[in-house]
Amino acid sequence: MSELITMGFLSAFGAFILVWKINLKWFCRFHWQTDLAFAALVTYLFFGTFSGMAAAAVAGVMFSGLLFIAKFVTENI
Repeated sequence: MSELITMGFLSAFGAFILVWKINLKWFCRFHWQTDLAFAALVTYLFFGTFSGMAAAAVAGVMFSGLLFIAKFVTENI
């Protein structure tokens, strides 16, 4: 179980770093579209096993949380 959470967190954190380097404020402006695109991409990449789909679900939730926090922080600066 901890491997799924770790794999999901690493996937979400890696994608968040890429989003941050590209343009975090732009992605925060379109947060639900970014969430949807990331969830679809991760689901496609991890498709094939139950553990892969579980890791994709965890990654989607964690990425959404990271993006929500980033949106909250960037709006209040």
